[in-house]
Amino acid sequence: MLRRGLAKGVLLGGAALSARHAAAQPAFPALTRIVIPFAAGGPIDLIGRLIAERLGGELGGHVIVDNRPGANGVVAGQFVARAPADGSVLLFGAVSTFAITPHLETNIAYDPRRFAPVTRVVVSGSGLAVNARIPADTVPALVAWVRGRGEPLRLASNGMGSISHAWLELFRRATGLDILHVPYRGAGPALVDLAGGQVDGLFADLLVQLPLVRDGRAKILGLIGPDRHPAQPQIPTIREQGFPGVDGLSWSGIVAPPDTPPAVTARIAAAIAKALAEPAIRERLATFGSAPAPMPPAEFGAYLESETAFWARVIRENRITLE
Repeated sequence: MLRRGLAKGVLLGGAALSARHAAAQPAFPALTRIVIPFAAGGPIDLIGRLIAERLGGELGGHVIVDNRPGANGVVAGQFVARAPADGSVLLFGAVSTFAITPHLETNIAYDPRRFAPVTRVVVSGSGLAVNARIPADTVPALVAWVRGRGEPLRLASNGMGSISHAWLELFRRATGLDILHVPYRGAGPALVDLAGGQVDGLFADLLVQLPLVRDGRAKILGLIGPDRHPAQPQIPTIREQGFPGVDGLSWSGIVAPPDTPPAVTARIAAAIAKALAEPAIRERLATFGSAPAPMPPAEFGAYLESETAFWARVIRENRITLE
């Protein structure tokens, strides 16, 4: 009789605990929209779609990608800033979205600092790629070649005020080289002219550089940041080749509309971290030159603040503008 009563008590207690746990889990909408401030086919879009495929099952609903390019991310930012704070709309952007554009755009009708941080997603390898015909296989050799040639190094960027523009200016300061900045409207046309030799080089993520490297039309001389990237560990950093200061990692992350409850952001962050831990996802990301780098919401919030301060200083010291 005692055992039966004890067993009954355990079952009832377990049922009550399960009920409390279920009640603690925020109810998610049937549809979650991941808004991406870039056109389809780019690095952030590809990673976003990879994550969206896994999130539906974790959140108990359907997850789709919604591309809203325009105005350096402002179009997507304004849409998400006005969206319901219930987990139905998320903003998946790059470092430029959160930490660079807000310092350059003057017509932002929302405060980017009010977004609710969810998680960092990946850190992507990025570096300096040059045309394969340039007689230099290292950064010191490139610097010597430019100085001996007596002409400016023609470096492309994805556009004025882009992260590739910022890296270019940091490289100019680190090397003291005479550099001609050639801005383009996105990485696509810049890569075409890099392959054709109309420009000498381009700072960009490995994802967009590696196809040209595999085709023998470009070579990557050095990576940005303090450490080699796990996806391409054979490529040395620019810093270890004797030119420190070309920093600022390329990363992507997710935020939610202002005032989204912490329980909602925590659940989304946990679901994304679980997806990023899957071997198949990690292997797929490696082909993009990216590595999983999730963070809990509070840690990501602190990271956003430090990154915003870093890029504000870079923009100010190098007089970077959109014109």
